Amino acid sequence: EKAFPDLFGGHPLRSELLNVDRRLASDSSNLNTTANDVANPAVLNKIIDNDQGYRMLHNVQNSPSYLAAMRKNIFDMVRQEGQPTLFLTFSPSESTWTDLLKILYKLRYSKTLSDDTVLTYAQKSDLIRRDPVFCATYFDHRFRALFKLIKSINVIFKEHCVKHFFYRVEYQHRDSPHVHMLLWLDNAPVFDPAKPETFGACVTLIKKYITCMVDDGSPAHEYLHKNTHSHTHTCYRTDKDKKMKKCRFNIPYPPMNETCILTPLTEDISNPITRKIRTLQYKKLLQYLRDFKDSDSSSDPSLEDILQKLRPTVFLKRTIKQRVVSGFNEELFLLWQSNMDIQLISDVYSCVRYVIEYIGKSQRGISKLMRDIVENLKSSTDLSVKEQLKKIASSFSGSQEISAQEAVYTCLGMKQCNTLTGYIFINTSHPDKRTRILKPMAVRGEMDPKSDDIFFDGLNEYYSCRPHSLE
Repeated sequence: EKAFPDLFGGHPLRSELLNVDRRLASDSSNLNTTANDVANPAVLNKIIDNDQGYRMLHNVQNSPSYLAAMRKNIFDMVRQEGQPTLFLTFSPSESTWTDLLKILYKLRYSKTLSDDTVLTYAQKSDLIRRDPVFCATYFDHRFRALFKLIKSINVIFKEHCVKHFFYRVEYQHRDSPHVHMLLWLDNAPVFDPAKPETFGACVTLIKKYITCMVDDGSPAHEYLHKNTHSHTHTCYRTDKDKKMKKCRFNIPYPPMNETCILTPLTEDISNPITRKIRTLQYKKLLQYLRDFKDSDSSSDPSLEDILQKLRPTVFLKRTIKQRVVSGFNEELFLLWQSNMDIQLISDVYSCVRYVIEYIGKSQRGISKLMRDIVENLKSSTDLSVKEQLKKIASSFSGSQEISAQEAVYTCLGMKQCNTLTGYIFINTSHPDKRTRILKPMAVRGEMDPKSDDIFFDGLNEYYSCRPHSLE
């Protein structure tokens, strides 16, 4: 690296991962280097010398301290910007993205894949598995290109331009990245369950940007199967009586003649028989949808037969044909060509909690492990500060299980959390409770022994010493 700086440019790992020779990128051992660099004594010495030890791992994506800061940022945005308008999810489809498969095939075999060649599922999986670096970078570039259109004025959301956003790249068991996004739209109505007069404006917004129905001749109809739900063992759960398994996504969806927002069945219905009849009607309707095989629109049940859920819920206009189709934006769906979901946020706290759980889902065990290690280190008086930091860093890097594509995101520094807003944390605790940084030993040795000026000035100190007027 030092003998040939022009080859690596000071970044050997990044250079090898992005090298045109894919043999270097296919070496999975490269993806583990950065995580272990945290335990390097030289790196730790530099951190301690710069008095940055208190923020160790804070800038390491997916570390507990980094994700904790992201969770606080979401709460800050909701508090200052108000309720977000839409919640979106984008999932990949590497096995059906033709452009990706053609590039992977050419990188692997140095031959161009013709349009007439049909790859088997095993061949596609092998191409994807052997080059996680390119798959991750392709997903990142594809999403960022789509996101430029989302942010553009008068393109996707027309007059409701995006004024704020937050998204998080999350990884599921099959190794591929997924994006969960919150959007704050300008001039968009805010849903308030306590104000029924807001329902009409919200329904108008939903009709404009969300649907589950496309014409047979529409270009988006080709990808409709991407948003069609198929039940698996992961989406089933047993109800309280353990008599019937229910899909956790509440699929199939009930047919509706018009898009609407339904509120819960009120508790002040005096006749308990009416409530019981409504409940039985709804159960029969759900069972009918599960057993239904033919798409006969004449069999659509009436609106009166549908019992509202436990909170205000959006029901899209759909026939029996779309009973297992999730909502999407037709323009985004056509551009993304893979599974997506878009919903109006009717319960801001439930939505934020959902996003926050996804943010820290993979770190629950790590956070507990780190807390246990810190507690054990407090009782270890024979370890220096350097050794304690090394212990924490090595425990984090050696106890975390991540996928290959997640490692690529981390090694290449691609954003896994992004927002439009910058954040500054101001510690408003009592001065005696605030964490402050000591000045170096060499500086303190030259000070008056009675001096109490032993800490660096922080944000609070600079603010309290501000001039009364600007020059």
